[in-house]
Order: sequence, then structure tokens, then C-alpha cells
Amino acid sequence: MRASISIFLILISSVCFGNKIDDLKTSEDVLKFIKKTFDKQDRFQTIQRNPKAIDFKFIKLDLNKDGLTDILINGIYLYAIIDKGGRNNFEENYIGGRHFNCQLLSVDTSKAIPTLVVQKENDYDNETGKDIEFKPDTLINLYGGFIEYNSSPKQIDFKEIKIMTSACFGTCPIFDLTINNHKKAIYNAKEYNKLTGIYKSSINDKEFADLVGLLTYINIDSLKSDYKIGWTDNPSIDVEIKYNGLIKKIHDYGLEGTFGLKRLYDVLYKLKATQDWE
Repeated sequence: MRASISIFLILISSVCFGNKIDDLKTSEDVLKFIKKTFDKQDRFQTIQRNPKAIDFKFIKLDLNKDGLTDILINGIYLYAIIDKGGRNNFEENYIGGRHFNCQLLSVDTSKAIPTLVVQKENDYDNETGKDIEFKPDTLINLYGGFIEYNSSPKQIDFKEIKIMTSACFGTCPIFDLTINNHKKAIYNAKEYNKLTGIYKSSINDKEFADLVGLLTYINIDSLKSDYKIGWTDNPSIDVEIKYNGLIKKIHDYGLEGTFGLKRLYDVLYKLKATQDWE
């Protein structure tokens, strides 16, 4: 039997809060905790016209089954605060995109790791002048972020991944990044990066294993070859994945294709920034 946690409204009251999620009891507690931990609080409120109003729903649970209590905040935006262990080591995780927000519909705790059913808000297509409506997504917290739940991921024979970013109306980083199955990476930094030129590096075992694990979990076969948002002046990314003797090519205008793809982009952008390039 599916076990669901109903989303409920926490009534406002004035009590002192601890510095851990387990100590949080009320919406005021949560806002004070966020203010102290991340030095921000307005994005977690739902009454936009009244900046002093506290009106959101929250749930405390272990989202990634690491034995630590996390918190889901469902207001104007949908956020997860992940306890990373250690003293005051928390991670803020926005569940949405650059051009859309999500609302939490339900939480299922019957699986090994909880899953969330979320609803994207409609997008607008400038070409057709019509709204783009989305179906609900079922998400799970794996590989450092929220991605679409896959009940039966299949192992892949990974050979290589390459991403190529394009310009936007602004200073979006333009670069190529290639990683092969020998953990070798080539980074071609073109414009708006900290580096400029062609560099090489070796990905460490854990980061490489997480990358391949993520590629396995997001089900490459099911991904479309083209994604786009309805807005203009945004960057695009081209992805080529060589696996199982195949080549999957994806063009993503706006970098919002799927939750899994967005997590993949975040991982690769982070590698670009953290590797020792030579």
C-alpha cells in the first residue's frame, strides 16, 4: 500500500528554535533557521504582497536516507534543505528551473528513498503565443539533486560524453567539455570562463562513478533529441553521449530539458570549475 504524507500547514507561533532541523517546530522556526543558515528568507514565503507574512507548508523527513533529517518547504518556490552532516553543514536545493517553479503534490515514503510528485507551472511559447502545460513529475534525491524516479535503471557501457555550450544575451560561459571512459577530460574554455584555452585533467574515481551512475539512472534512451523553453535570449547546450555502441545527441535550448539533464549539466559545470586543469 502506497504510503503518502499529506502536505499540511504549520500554524504560526513564537518559539525558540534549535540549530538543527530536528528542533524546528513552526514556520517561524524554519524562517529563523533559514535566515541564520543561508542569510535569506523571502523566497520561502507565499504571500508576495506582504514581505512579513509567513505562509508556507513544510515537511521534515530524510530525503536521501542518510540518517539525517532534511526539510521540504513548499511556498512560492519548492525547496529542500539537506543536512550534509557535520556542524551546520546544510545544502539549499531549489526544485525547479530557471524559467519555472514547482509545487509539491505529494510525498511517497514507501520506497527505499522517498519520492516527490511535483507539478511544474506552465511555460509560455513565444512562437505560438500559447501556454505549454506539463504533466506531474515523480522525483527522487540521488546523485546530489532531484531527478526523475527510475524504477528499473539499466547499466550502460559508457564510452564518452561531450557537451558544447552556446552564447546567450549576456555572459554565459561558452566551452566544450569531453570526458571518456578512461576518466580523461578535455576542457576547451572559449569565452566567459575563468580560464581560456584547451586543458586536460583526470576525473577522480568517485566523481567519475557518480557521473556514470547518473547517466545510467536518467535512462538515456528515453531522452528526446531536442528540448526548448518558450523564451528568447537564453543559452543552449548540445550533448553527445557515446554508450552501448550508440551515440545520443541532445540539443537543449534553455538548459531545462528534464530534471535529470539539469542535474547532469550541474555536475559537468561543477567539474569544469573544480578540476586541476593543465
